Amino acid sequence: MRVDPNRQIPERPSGTEEITQKSTNSAAENVIAGSSASASDTAQLSFAQGRVQALVAQVVQTPEVLQEKVAALSRAVSQGSYVVTPEQTADAMISQLQLRAAA
Repeated sequence: MRVDPNRQIPERPSGTEEITQKSTNSAAENVIAGSSASASDTAQLSFAQGRVQALVAQVVQTPEVLQEKVAALSRAVSQGSYVVTPEQTADAMISQLQLRAAA
């Protein structure tokens, strides 16, 4: 990969973080310049870090178990009104076996 310190960085999209470009003449650049790297190598920076952080925060706030569903199932089991057919049991067992086989 060839790094061109004179290349201009295009305007960044709004809502993205600022990138600072510094021009240096380091040993690493000398090694890269002398290598067989193609001039068509490019690098692209992602400006989506803020979006990723927002999504991570949203996932962290989402409960792993939906308490409403757990409470409803608990009531149904304790009242004896929760009925599982043999077909549902077989389907659940097959699904678990397939998940374990895929892992």
